[in-house]
Amino acid sequence: LLQTFNGVKAGFLCVGSSILSNSSYRENRDTLFSSLASNVITNRGFYNGSLDRAHALALCRRDFERQACINCIEKAIKEIKRSCPDKVESFNWDGDDAVSCLVRTTDRPTFRILTLGPLTSDPSPISIDSSTKNMTLFRQEWEITVNRTLEAATAANPASVLKYYGAVNAEFMEFPNVYMMMQCTPDITSGECKECLGECVKYFRDFSWGKQGGTIGRPSCVFRWDLYSFLRSFR
Repeated sequence: LLQTFNGVKAGFLCVGSSILSNSSYRENRDTLFSSLASNVITNRGFYNGSLDRAHALALCRRDFERQACINCIEKAIKEIKRSCPDKVESFNWDGDDAVSCLVRTTDRPTFRILTLGPLTSDPSPISIDSSTKNMTLFRQEWEITVNRTLEAATAANPASVLKYYGAVNAEFMEFPNVYMMMQCTPDITSGECKECLGECVKYFRDFSWGKQGGTIGRPSCVFRWDLYSFLRSFR
């Protein structure tokens, strides 16, 4: 399930088995949800919690604004409750101009475990006009920007709980501005973060190349690029 809220790209998925009628999973999950946003703020941007077999993980992007982070997480929780009332697993990479965030739920421990699938793909509906643009040059510049963003995102910043994050703005020959963002959950290793983001980039190349931007989300990471500034961190 892929949805766009008020023009904001979002990656949202319900997976896994159904919640049994006599299970306490939903109640425990909702108990975790009730304090998830405040726990993320208290823990400087990332929180992982569990109650019996219910597990919830959430984060906001680096340099988040407190209220924007809370709003993003609460919005993601609301969507999970509405669209995944009977599924034990979900993840939602959501966001707007102020902040991006992740909320993930499972019925098993996932902390410090790299998870590559399933994925969400949300490419731009608009294609680059290859008849007027030098796509060979664009590909070269795009790959250079990917490598710059990947290097920034995987160079773990020990000063931040949200240690895996990169946002790069580049000027291409035929495009005045290209914006790219990558982020991983901070519980995995730098090598695992690089693997996860590399798989996101590869998926975009294989299935969405030629589109004017897009978002690929996996449970452990997210990759997004576009031709407009979609986060305040670019400004």
